[in-house]
Amino acid sequence: MSCGVVLPTKGERFIENFQWLDFAATMAITSYGINKNQFYLANGANIGFTKVGFYGVNGFSGNAHLASGDDVFLAQKFAESNPNSIRFLQSKDAIVYTKPAPNWSAFFNQRKRWASKSSHSSNQKVVAIQSFVFIFSTFICASFLVGIWVQPLMWIGIIAMCTKLFTDYIFLLKLSKSLENPYAMKFFVPSFFFYFIHIFLSGWHALFPSSYQWKDRNVS
Repeated sequence: MSCGVVLPTKGERFIENFQWLDFAATMAITSYGINKNQFYLANGANIGFTKVGFYGVNGFSGNAHLASGDDVFLAQKFAESNPNSIRFLQSKDAIVYTKPAPNWSAFFNQRKRWASKSSHSSNQKVVAIQSFVFIFSTFICASFLVGIWVQPLMWIGIIAMCTKLFTDYIFLLKLSKSLENPYAMKFFVPSFFFYFIHIFLSGWHALFPSSYQWKDRNVS
């Protein structure tokens, strides 16, 4: 199996640039995980696999009842069968572009769908990474809330948030330049703070899946 970069088309609005930055970061993490044989993610808009390999890992069996995640679960099957049978293609010539969610309703429906597959992942490293991001984000916000009464905790929260802000900025700045979209970094600060809302809602729907709309139909 080969996996490649998927990015939303460029836009002028905050919602489009937040999605671009989020996708770019996810693609970088996906690339690292696959090529280092550490963890396995994928985006169905840019994967390829042989027919023999597909049937060799029993295709989509075991997750056909889920409306999302067939790409990720298939990548994990390939990796479990043979870690060297899956690689990430980083060439810019292989980038696939997709339309970003046009509005917030469509965006949150998309993320609810993506979150619904989290509890079904067989790769514990993927679950561990997702859990760490959720717990660390929760810790930062909790530090500010509890810090109203316990001032030292407020300073710990400030240090943690500034550390995240700095590392995220350097990471995304390099990515946006290499992927030829430095304009997206104009939306970095609002995206940084909005990400906390995004991660909390994603975490909630991963723990407590609910119905959502997808392709003009309700999915439970």
